[in-house]
Amino acid sequence: PPSTLDAAPTHRWLPTHSKGAIRRTAYVARVAVGQWIQVRSRSERPTPYRITFRDPSASLAIGEATAAPLPVGGSAYWAFEAEPGEVLSLDVTSDAFDPMVRLYDSLGAQIVEVDDAGGALASQHSWLVRNRGRVYLEVLSYGNGGGGALSVTLARVDVPRIAVGDRTSITLAEGATAYWHMDVGEQDRLLVLADAEGFVPQLALYDADGVERASAAGSDQDEGVLLNLRRPGAGRYTLALS
Repeated sequence: PPSTLDAAPTHRWLPTHSKGAIRRTAYVARVAVGQWIQVRSRSERPTPYRITFRDPSASLAIGEATAAPLPVGGSAYWAFEAEPGEVLSLDVTSDAFDPMVRLYDSLGAQIVEVDDAGGALASQHSWLVRNRGRVYLEVLSYGNGGGGALSVTLARVDVPRIAVGDRTSITLAEGATAYWHMDVGEQDRLLVLADAEGFVPQLALYDADGVERASAAGSDQDEGVLLNLRRPGAGRYTLALS
């Protein structure tokens, strides 16, 4: 109905790129209702136009490398299912352009934007999944000027387990986060101490549903940080150190 065309939108727009006389837009519907589109022309004369609808996202399988072309000035989309508590790693490479990566949740909210984390012509990102459902991946050229062949690899990271009383040492790369899974009893109280050299440590604890239950940050470089949580409840938790 015309009265609803200018109402509050029922979708979330994703940033994408257009070139020449073609305008490209992408969005994720937020409710299961009919959608209406308005097209306005700035010309005072009748102007012919064409509208094409399609789902731009291809299925992305975990553990497999996917090769695809990126149109110059355009975006490529993939979609995959994720579960809370798992750690995923994304690697996008190209010999033709500098790739930029954006991740969105099932409602179209941006999770992260990454560029150059894998080097000059690559983007890499690892993250803890905090919401169950579909995740959308957008790959585009940094600066909106390039295009060509690219490769996308999505992998599930093997998260080590840590038990009460364990002690472990790691080397943390700049900007990286380390994860551990742990099982907590109903009456357990958690005390986690992290000592760091050369950076200010930060700890966070997530439950099996991806909800942050506690966090603590150091106040100075080369100092430790203590996370103290009384009876968080029985279940599997994920500890993150950054």
